[in-house]
Amino acid sequence: MDMLPYVTPKEAVAIYPTLSRAHLWHKVHESVAMDLCQVMGQELDALEIETVQKETIHPRKSCNMNSSCADVLFAAHRWQMSKPSLVSASKDVFDQKSSNKHWIDVQPRWGDYNSHDIELYARAKFMDYVTDNLSIYRSLTAYNLHSAFGNWFPGSKPLLQQAMNKIMKSNPALYVLRERENRKRSSVLFI
Repeated sequence: MDMLPYVTPKEAVAIYPTLSRAHLWHKVHESVAMDLCQVMGQELDALEIETVQKETIHPRKSCNMNSSCADVLFAAHRWQMSKPSLVSASKDVFDQKSSNKHWIDVQPRWGDYNSHDIELYARAKFMDYVTDNLSIYRSLTAYNLHSAFGNWFPGSKPLLQQAMNKIMKSNPALYVLRERENRKRSSVLFI
């Protein structure tokens, strides 16, 4: 995985125009969501998924740090669900209420390594969603350094881990972002 170094506050201000030029940040967001849809679509039978649907991403969602909605929606006859856990945790027990729908919320973030604990952030966002009475869904949140936290159905956790590892290495929009930053000798973190 491509890891980029520390970003100072001064460098962060310089990076913003690069992110907004030609709507790059929105394109990165769309591209990662589309790649996840393709991966899930290839595993329809293995995961007993009936449909995979890429939701419309509002152009400002990628820039608006305090609002969110599902990017990928998939449905099945019924899945047994696990208790909420990190994507890196093992030994899930699928003893929770079953569900016929599952959402993934992709949230690109950037910043420095010293002030971001991605697993803590993923867990906090999930808890915000499920404790908010206005929330209409429970979702996973995924990033690079990437992490995810949420309810899982059998087979979904290893698939998401493998998919995100591959996406972070080979996604063309992320490559463009990294190349722009390397040219400027600035640094960015996609979380």
